[in-house]
Amino acid sequence: MAQCKARTRSGQRCKATAGADGLCFTHSPRWERKRAVARRKGGRGRAYPRLAAGSDDLTTPEGIRAGLQQVLAATWLLDNGTRRTRALCAVYALALRLLESEVQERLDALESRLEAIEHGTAK
Repeated sequence: MAQCKARTRSGQRCKATAGADGLCFTHSPRWERKRAVARRKGGRGRAYPRLAAGSDDLTTPEGIRAGLQQVLAATWLLDNGTRRTRALCAVYALALRLLESEVQERLDALESRLEAIEHGTAK
């Protein structure tokens, strides 16, 4: 692919790929109209919807789960890439820790009941 033959403000040759006229999208006069449309759009095509405030209840597993679900939903809206992948991994790791904690609590309760039954002090 050919390199754009235009010069940058610093005087260096533009490193973008050239089109049929030898100029890139930024430098070619034939793309002026499309550049103007792109400038007007700005970053609106990548804008993410605002989400309602998340769960503030970090004292219960249910509150933490609700907050994680909101974070997960917002994370899936991000562009696919390294940042989203890392965020998803973090959310799933936290969810797994929450589940492990809940399972451990249930196991402790069952062991206590079993111990009470074995010692004849069960209610």
